Amino acid sequence: MKPVHDLPEHYHPHYRLDLSKKGPALLLNLAALPLLLLFYWLFQLAAASLRPAYALTGGTFTGADAIQGLLILIAAYCVMIIAHELIHGLFFWLFTQERPLFGFKGLYAYAAAPGWYIPRSQYVFVGLGPFVLISLLALLLIAFVPIAVIHYLVITAALNASGAVGDLFVVAWILRYPPEALVRDSGDAFEVFVASEAAP
Repeated sequence: MKPVHDLPEHYHPHYRLDLSKKGPALLLNLAALPLLLLFYWLFQLAAASLRPAYALTGGTFTGADAIQGLLILIAAYCVMIIAHELIHGLFFWLFTQERPLFGFKGLYAYAAAPGWYIPRSQYVFVGLGPFVLISLLALLLIAFVPIAVIHYLVITAALNASGAVGDLFVVAWILRYPPEALVRDSGDAFEVFVASEAAP
């Protein structure tokens, strides 16, 4: 199947998640907190394994005072958010061959393809792309950058991974549906459409 502009006649809406509502957004943000600790621990373990000398530093900032370290982290976080949404957009473009929509709503950025119904299997790549690619890039960089930079990468990678909680939830949810299910992503909401004879 390919993405389509028009919903096939035998398809009907089956699920909708609206992140513009406070309830779902709050729950996902709360879920991101323990995930942040989990991913920070996992990336610390990976960094210590890839660079044993890093483990000897105690996994703390080196070579920078607190203010400088904070400014670097803020800059890295901003770059990470942009990269995260650009990767979503890249996969939208690869599948639809149309420029995606980028924007900010409240405190979060988004990439969307509101005019498209995207097959479930392709939307999995859209949803997981930033989580997987940024995590892999961070691990690759950790293997080569100076020791003093590693902790910044660990924190940035953990923030990206925990911030992808919404993406992870959406992907886990749509995998319940048959492969022919279609997904429409409007940025602050996503909808799943199934054929009349198919439902999870």
